[in-house]
Amino acid sequence: MAYLFLLIGFVLAPVYAQSSSDGHWSQQRVGYVEYAQFPPENQDNIIVGTREGVLAVLNSRTGKIVHRQVLPENSLDSLGDGNELFTLSGGILRFWKTIDLGLLWNSGNYAPPASTRHLSAHMKKIYELEHPSKSGSTKVSPSSVAFTSEGVILLSNGVVTYFNPVEDSVFLSWGEDEDSASSSIRRVGLAYSEQNSEIYVIGFKPRSSELTVWTLQLDFSGEMKGSPTKKVHHMKSLLGADNVFVMSKGFVIVLDPSSGSLEILDLFANNPSIQFFPSQLTGSSLRLESVPSSSRSIRRSQFVIQSRSASKVINIQRSKSSENLELYSFDAISNSAISSEVDENGQSVIVTASLSQDLLSIRAIDEFGSSKDLVEIPFSSDDHGEVVEIFMDSRRNTRFLVVCSDHSVSFIDDTKVLWTKEESLASIVDIQFMDVPIDYSKNEGDSEEAIVFPGFIQRTRGQLQSMLGLFMNFQQTGSQRDPFGFKKLIIVCTTAGKVFAVDTTQGDFIWSVFMNTEEIPRSMYITRKHSLPNDGNAEIAIFMRAGTQSGSLYYIDVMEGILSEIVPVPYQVLGKIFLPNMDPNHRRILVLIDSNLEGHVFPDTEEAREIVITQASTTYFYVTDIKTNLIEGYSLKEKDGHIYASSTWNLAFPEIERISDIAMRQEDDPIISATRELGGNRGVLQKYLNPNLLAIATEIDPNGLQPLSRRFASDPSIAVYLLDTVTGEIVGKSLHQNARGPISVIQSENLIVYQYWSDGNRPQKRKAIKNDITVLELFERYDGSSTFSSHLADRPNFFNQSFSLEDSVDVMSVTKTRLGVTSKNLLVGLSSSQVLSFDRMLLDTLRPLEGEPNIQASLPYAPVLPYSNDVNMISRDHEISKISNIISTSALVESTSLIVAWGLDLFFCRVMPSKTFDMLAPDFNHLLLALTVVIVFLAIFAIDYFQKKRTLDAQWA
Repeated sequence: MAYLFLLIGFVLAPVYAQSSSDGHWSQQRVGYVEYAQFPPENQDNIIVGTREGVLAVLNSRTGKIVHRQVLPENSLDSLGDGNELFTLSGGILRFWKTIDLGLLWNSGNYAPPASTRHLSAHMKKIYELEHPSKSGSTKVSPSSVAFTSEGVILLSNGVVTYFNPVEDSVFLSWGEDEDSASSSIRRVGLAYSEQNSEIYVIGFKPRSSELTVWTLQLDFSGEMKGSPTKKVHHMKSLLGADNVFVMSKGFVIVLDPSSGSLEILDLFANNPSIQFFPSQLTGSSLRLESVPSSSRSIRRSQFVIQSRSASKVINIQRSKSSENLELYSFDAISNSAISSEVDENGQSVIVTASLSQDLLSIRAIDEFGSSKDLVEIPFSSDDHGEVVEIFMDSRRNTRFLVVCSDHSVSFIDDTKVLWTKEESLASIVDIQFMDVPIDYSKNEGDSEEAIVFPGFIQRTRGQLQSMLGLFMNFQQTGSQRDPFGFKKLIIVCTTAGKVFAVDTTQGDFIWSVFMNTEEIPRSMYITRKHSLPNDGNAEIAIFMRAGTQSGSLYYIDVMEGILSEIVPVPYQVLGKIFLPNMDPNHRRILVLIDSNLEGHVFPDTEEAREIVITQASTTYFYVTDIKTNLIEGYSLKEKDGHIYASSTWNLAFPEIERISDIAMRQEDDPIISATRELGGNRGVLQKYLNPNLLAIATEIDPNGLQPLSRRFASDPSIAVYLLDTVTGEIVGKSLHQNARGPISVIQSENLIVYQYWSDGNRPQKRKAIKNDITVLELFERYDGSSTFSSHLADRPNFFNQSFSLEDSVDVMSVTKTRLGVTSKNLLVGLSSSQVLSFDRMLLDTLRPLEGEPNIQASLPYAPVLPYSNDVNMISRDHEISKISNIISTSALVESTSLIVAWGLDLFFCRVMPSKTFDMLAPDFNHLLLALTVVIVFLAIFAIDYFQKKRTLDAQWA
């Protein structure tokens, strides 16, 4: 009977494992938190604003997102409380409800007068100054927005606008004409004095010591009284390239790093004049930052001056007896997060957070410099790096929101960390799929050297665990593979320098590694795909670079989730070649080409160099420089045992064309057939399968085309070039008039698919702008050859067809299966935060028009791609905001493709382009199967019993 239950388990358990999860999950993110507020009306909520342009409400107990608004400007310049919650993003001011983030008012509904709109091309906001701090992260108070008792004043694109959100009206819109002498002055900030109802607008000329201040007087109704006055102040430190310009609460401050002196101008003084103060710090690494504050009730101006070894907090106050300013300064812990807050007693304090020896210390410093320890708790610096932002709940001095250099955000209540959110996943550099590594230490009983009896026990225990894993939910065992290949690791590399291994079954984190460095990840490679008992564990390599010069290669052990090796790259990298060849330790070889065209081999072993030297004559690569519109091809050569690259061709596009996107065919793209049958007596077409083909999409500026052709003078165009990267020959080109970007292009087998915005083929009358998807299907002359040579191949012939899609497309990809037998689907990421899947047949270039003979397995042509949410929308009820990429990989079963889409959010699902032809259907009757198995076994036992009894009776007879 034990055998009966064992067989039932083996039959039903894989079916249960298949149906235990629908294979769809998503993770919503908010991004790097730059602003945070604790609304007084709800202690369970925290309002945050992020660098990615997200406004969200988080639950303080769980960290879950309660409400979220994704701003279309992809940035958030300022967030404040004002009379209502407001955001400033892309020059648009919005007011929100604090409860559910409902939009109350939007300044984008109002446009400045036509006479002032032209100023936008000549103005910059304060965060785009010519003299930013070297850290590139200078944060200022919301100096582009100010509040009055009745309305709000906004400086956007050099234009000052005074709104009254209550009356929903505009009282003032001011900006000087371009013809005036001040048109070259960049207006960068404003301040408002409630005492005399004056608006001060500040601007300066680049590379000049002149600071210009315009004063606008408002009357009781909000209208401008008289003409604006203008006064020029000379601040010599503005000439320095490393100076920092900051404005807060009516003060303009410039730091001279060479002398360490401060130049301060008080705009609210009766007779504004520049005053000089020593900062007591010197050095080229000095940077000046305004201390961020989450409360407008703080009236003092507070700044921090930081060097590499010291920090000093400065309070600026106006003297009651004279117009002289008073400065109070005190030392702060270097490399600590600093914010200005109001404590639970209503007193203004400076809150600092520093991390040392895995201990987080949070202190409050009053205006006289005396400090008080608030919290001191264990906190891992290896996992999160340094603390870069700190926000305090003014209702309780023991509640803090902490942001670290790995972009994680943690909430601290009393002496414990309630939750931590990994927000670096909102800014992903690259994603790769990997099989779940096998731990060979669990299979020691299988080795030839194993002792017989202990080896038998080890194997039996392993097989018993595997059998029990079939009955239980195998998703809970992170290191075990499943029989269908659905369980994989998603290796995620983020811009913060943190790498995650995510389980595909439920999205759980298996491990994370934080490379605490100023270098930024550029690319990720799987150097060893599988763990091997004698060669090492599965491994990935991440190339990180600081600026444009040196960098490093970081090797991560996928099995253990640890950083195994760091290899310095002390030169500028021109190109990277990831060869399919492996060294004796089964590590794929990476070749980096420096600016002197010398090749460097990784791993740097004699065996790896010999492999590269052997393959050098047949190795080609290309380098794309989008800024200069140049693509250059190279080949490898060997000289005196060294590897060098030599230029073989280059393609320079004219100034009127701009490279928008490029696409190569994936190296692991399976191809089941190299031909296509047309059906009937129409013959067979051979696919053009050039592994060196590069698709280049460009946008053509209509102004640049005007001298060349009047036909294109008023309409933009796009072009798609097919380039052989070995010979540098353009083997095909497609031009679309009345079209514009952005363009997304992909390549799969012999298909080139790209999408763009089209105005339609209209000679005169303008049609509605629509999103078009064009497909190029490449074929070549049939010669019966199974190999391809770029030097001998003829140019391909291609069929093309265009289709329209009702929604806006952000990105495209194709499904991938193990053998390529299953039909491929086109994956489309929409601007509406959804992912669609289209059958390959809908995109067939040979779909016949009305009246044309039918092609085998082709549908009649329809200009619009139809889709339904139930059939084509694979994201279902999930939302993937700001989709930037989609990739796929194959499962062990041919019918299924695994999909990951990411942008602000992360989404995973399983797609079956040709249905589940190799698995049981979802509506399969499992109970009937189990019952049938039981009946069969009972019948077998019954027949066996009666047969034995009959034989025994016959012998006794």
